[in-house]
Amino acid sequence: MSLDLDKVENTIKELKTKKNQRGKPIGLLTVSQIRNLLAMSADILNEVLEYPEENLSEELLDRVSYLTVRFYYEAGRDEKVKSFIETAKLLPFLKGIKTRKQYIQYYQYMEALVERISRIMYTKIQITGTIEVLTGMHIGGSSAFAAIGAVDSPVIKDVITGYPMIPGSSLKGKMRTLLAKAYNESVANKPDQDCERIKRVFGSAEKDNIKKSRIQISDMILSNDKDLRKKGLNSLTEVKFENTINRATAVANPRQIERVVRGSEFDLDILYEVDNMDDLYEDIELIAEAFKMLQYDYLGGSGSRGYGKVKFTDLYAETVIGQLDKSVEDKINDILSKVSQ
Repeated sequence: MSLDLDKVENTIKELKTKKNQRGKPIGLLTVSQIRNLLAMSADILNEVLEYPEENLSEELLDRVSYLTVRFYYEAGRDEKVKSFIETAKLLPFLKGIKTRKQYIQYYQYMEALVERISRIMYTKIQITGTIEVLTGMHIGGSSAFAAIGAVDSPVIKDVITGYPMIPGSSLKGKMRTLLAKAYNESVANKPDQDCERIKRVFGSAEKDNIKKSRIQISDMILSNDKDLRKKGLNSLTEVKFENTINRATAVANPRQIERVVRGSEFDLDILYEVDNMDDLYEDIELIAEAFKMLQYDYLGGSGSRGYGKVKFTDLYAETVIGQLDKSVEDKINDILSKVSQ
């Protein structure tokens, strides 16, 4: 029952280059699609393994025939599934099955194809770069245990280094909010009501329509502390004094707000998981658009008073898990390069 690995590799190579009648590449089916085909086959495998004789019973042969019909149906629904079934020659394989050995060989072949395609399709792209603070930025931390005389509103800091930080959740939330304003046809009371394109990238917990976020944004800690100290700064933050005036009594209510100083830099680190190659460029364009919109908005609080203007620089994407053609990476980096233009 040895598996012909060359047959598996040749099938994958042919799938990668196969084109439709219009001359356009069909591409590989998604991991979920091929796993669905494997799951259909697995339903029969357990009974085949328990069957005591080598020649399959009429009942089991009928089930294999029905599996062939189901594959025909799936092929008719999706071009990529059809291409996979035809290229892998699954239908002739199924029609020739009469024994336990033949079905087990077929299933091992399917498992190998699933493993190989999953390895190719499970791809993660890392987007790195720098977030430069152009005006004092305030992303609030806890002041629950502040001493008397301490600032009223401190910035959030890394507990180990004491350096200011930008939580990944703050950047992700701001990006999503800006995109929601641009893409949602009506006001969404909660993120689960965002348009499908946003939910596809940022995720959704909506009942019966749960979507895993395709992006993972790491917390960012200030990275150019040495450069800032060379410029004569003794502190990596500043305290800005502000007042609110009671218009009826003219009584001032002063407060102290801590800000990350202008010129601070933070290392951007985003992982994007490729779930469907058909969505890849559109998803990257959405992420790049969020970056560009944020440069004309603000990050953190008090943006209407000039806080939190930022700039994205040195954006670069590379494949860190899985495989992507260099032409695909080049296209992604071309999209990201337009953020700072």
